[in-house]
Amino acid sequence: MKKVILGGLAALAVGLTACSSSEADAPIVTGSNGKSPEVVVLVDCGEDGVAGVRVKYGLTDDDVLIGRNPITRSAGGLKTFSSNYGTADSDYSDRDLTVTTSPTEGTCKTTLTDYNNGKVISERETAGKVTLKAVIRGGAK
Repeated sequence: MKKVILGGLAALAVGLTACSSSEADAPIVTGSNGKSPEVVVLVDCGEDGVAGVRVKYGLTDDDVLIGRNPITRSAGGLKTFSSNYGTADSDYSDRDLTVTTSPTEGTCKTTLTDYNNGKVISERETAGKVTLKAVIRGGAK
């Protein structure tokens, strides 16, 4: 994957690379009007799907099982995964956000949305593993 070098956007700039086992998208850059840059991560595998979701952001490194079927739910799995990543602190450095969805059953949709303006930054729906990466730009001067 190529590194994304972003110029001096003060609020939020997101550089994304989405990969499945066989393809890669060109990086996308977007901005946010908010003082608190935030990205919403949503993963949904529908009625029959099951997936492992791994999120890395700053010190966060979480693994979550999702799926709506009774076996997955009894094992502690969530129906869907939805969480916000960002900071209210305007004086911080850039932070990497990486979301990897690994379906074991069915097709899953992974979506990154800019919380401040509601625009979908990147969305992938696949039965294969997908990784979405974002750089949440800091306001440090």
